[in-house]
Amino acid sequence: MSNSDEPAANSNDDPDSTPSWEQYFRYDAVYPDQRTGIERFLDILEDGGYYSLEGPCGTGKTLVAVTAAIEAMRNDTYPAYERTGVFTPNKQQLNQFIEEMRGVNRSMPTDVDPATTVVLKGRREMLPFAFCNLPPFDEDTVTEHIDDLRATTREIVRYGSDIPLQWPDGVTSEPYSKHDYDWSKPSSKATAEREKHEGYDPRRAEAVREFLIAKQQNDPDYDQLVVDGVASPYPDIVPHTRLISDTAEYIRRLSHFHLICRQIDPSIWLTSLNHNQISGSRPPRRLYSTVISCLNMAQSVASVLMSSWRTLARKHRFYSGIIRTSSIRRREI
Repeated sequence: MSNSDEPAANSNDDPDSTPSWEQYFRYDAVYPDQRTGIERFLDILEDGGYYSLEGPCGTGKTLVAVTAAIEAMRNDTYPAYERTGVFTPNKQQLNQFIEEMRGVNRSMPTDVDPATTVVLKGRREMLPFAFCNLPPFDEDTVTEHIDDLRATTREIVRYGSDIPLQWPDGVTSEPYSKHDYDWSKPSSKATAEREKHEGYDPRRAEAVREFLIAKQQNDPDYDQLVVDGVASPYPDIVPHTRLISDTAEYIRRLSHFHLICRQIDPSIWLTSLNHNQISGSRPPRRLYSTVISCLNMAQSVASVLMSSWRTLARKHRFYSGIIRTSSIRRREI
C-alpha cells in the first residue's frame, strides 16, 4: 500500500507521463496489447468490476494481471484491494507464475517494497523432507509415510502423551506437560489449557523444536537441514523419537517390563507346582492345567509386547509440523 498522503497519479490523467504501474512491470518495454490490457484492467478495477482476458500462451496475460493488481493494491485511487489470488490448473503454470513474480520483484526500484507472495502447492510440495535425500525417503516417497509421520507427531505433542521428553534449558514445563501426569484427575488449569489448545501442548512442541535446534548447533555429527535451497535451523535427519526422548525413563520402563516378564515365567510356577505334587499337597489336575495354560499365554503376550516395543523403538519417527510451523508452505519470492 502507498504511504503517501496524496494519491498516486492515475495512468489516464496525463498521456505523456509515465504511468505509475510501470514500476511493477518486469520488462523494460511494454507491448501495445499489454499496455492496453493493463490500463483497461485498471479502469475496471477502479469501478469494482470484472475483467476477462483471453489470449494465446506466451502473450503475457499473467503479467498483465499481476502488474495491474499490484498497482491497484498500492494506489489510493482504487478501492481498498488487499490481496490478489492467482489460480493455476497444473504445476507447470504454477512454476511459471513463481518465476514471473520473482522477475517482478527483481525489477522493482530499490525504494519500492517487493510483492510478498504466498504459494499454496500440493501436499508433497509442502513436505520439507520431499526435497531432501534423507533416509528413509531416499528409497521411499514421503507420501507413503506421511500419515504415520503425522500421527507420531501428534502423539509426541499432545496432552497426555506417554512419550517422555528431554526438556531443554529455557523451556518451562508444567506438570500437565509431562508424560506421567495423571489425566484421570486433571487440575482446572490443565483442563483449560488442553481445551484452549485443542488437545495439543505448545510446551511439548517448543521443547522438541528447541532440542532439535540445539542438536544441529552443538552436535558435530549433524549438518544443517537445507530444504529446496533454504537453510533451516534443524539437523539434516528425519528425527527419531530417541533423539528427543528421556533415555533414562525408557531404560527404567524396559527394566520394569523385563522384571514383569521374569515374574510370569511359567517354568518358575511349574517347579513350584511339581514341588507341591511331590510333597503330597497335590493341586487338582484341572487347576494345574488351567494355571499352566494361563502362564503360557501370558508369556506369549509378553513376547509380542517386547517385540512391538523394539519395533517402535526402531521405527518410531516423526514428521514435524513442528519443523514447519504451518501446514502451509510460505515462500518469500
